[in-house]
Amino acid sequence: MAGNPSLYYFRVTARLSVSGETWRSNILGGYAVDNLSPVAVKNFIILPAGAANRLSWQLNTEPDMKQYLIYRNTANTIDPATATAYAVISDSTYTDNTPLQGEAFYFVAAQDIHNNIGPVSNLPAPNAAVNLSAFIEGFYNEQTDEQIADTIKVYLCSTTAPYVKVDSATALLSTAGAASIKFFNAVTGNYYLVINHRNSIETWSKLGGEAVAKGASISYNFSSEAAQAFGNNMKQKGSRWCLYSGDANQDGIVDFSDLTLIDNDSYNFMSGYLVTDVNGDQYVDFGDLTICDNNSYNFVQVMKPGGAFKQPAMRGVLKTKMLPLSFRVSDSYPNPFHPSTKIDYALPKDAKVNITLYSILGEKVMEVVNAEQRAGYHTAHISMNQFASGTYLVRFIAGDNVQTKKIVLAK
Repeated sequence: MAGNPSLYYFRVTARLSVSGETWRSNILGGYAVDNLSPVAVKNFIILPAGAANRLSWQLNTEPDMKQYLIYRNTANTIDPATATAYAVISDSTYTDNTPLQGEAFYFVAAQDIHNNIGPVSNLPAPNAAVNLSAFIEGFYNEQTDEQIADTIKVYLCSTTAPYVKVDSATALLSTAGAASIKFFNAVTGNYYLVINHRNSIETWSKLGGEAVAKGASISYNFSSEAAQAFGNNMKQKGSRWCLYSGDANQDGIVDFSDLTLIDNDSYNFMSGYLVTDVNGDQYVDFGDLTICDNNSYNFVQVMKPGGAFKQPAMRGVLKTKMLPLSFRVSDSYPNPFHPSTKIDYALPKDAKVNITLYSILGEKVMEVVNAEQRAGYHTAHISMNQFASGTYLVRFIAGDNVQTKKIVLAK
């Protein structure tokens, strides 16, 4: 019985009245038979998994549990006594790789070793699907035409005032700028598609919205042209139109408050999955500040139907860029690299800047920058496709300031 209290062992003993002899049968095992059905499964949820639907629930705790029966139907009802299960599993997760088209429902019931079936739990399958294409300014590399993958949240919003959020879903926006999003609650109608990302400007689809049908799917490409966003509110990088980056505090505008957050984390050498990591490289540095500062200077903010222009924090009347407090040079990224890398640096005041590349033996290889530069945030791009693999030194001179960084070319 250890580990399974519903399993019992039996032996029959017979005693003869005349001779006092005792006869014993072999030991036989068996389960207790009851008429108690398992309880309904709890925490039943359905999440999209690409084109599939992933079902999950909490495992039942009854000691005589056997398996789970999964059904699906186009109607919101099922009779386990007469219906044939679509799948039978012992685990608490199941992925339906060939979902029903149109409106559909899933049902899960627990079954014990006595074939008692518990109450059915049911949920609707996702009602509508959107195949989305979008790129994030800070995360996108126009040279490779790829971006760092990250999570986004997409809303379906009404096309009439006050443009309320009707449904939402979370998805992974891939390196190729693709996301498959499924909505459970929206009915057939016209909706604005709205993208939210941890440090990007909330971006709405073009004026008028898109027709979304229950049980059907649509495709929408934000990146093909500026007009795909409401108010043309995107930035072009290479051939792609991208969501503006830099809204670290998600208040709908890139301004001094975002710069302050990023500058503080940069000064403290913060790293990891942070809202202040505007370019997605896991480090908060001048590269993030540069993106945010440029968008702050241009008053980048949310543009949506019925929206009003917001006054940037601590800007006043003049458009004044935030200046660094000290001379700083970041580590190169990527490092090791091939064929190119970049190094961000900050100038607290105008200066003559010289950036020179040396071999590890101190031999001059090439001059990267030799020019007067204005105070602010800058990036040095170093391309070394024609050089041999190895370790190199990059010397920065700006006025009286000198710093050296080590980079590794790995072909």
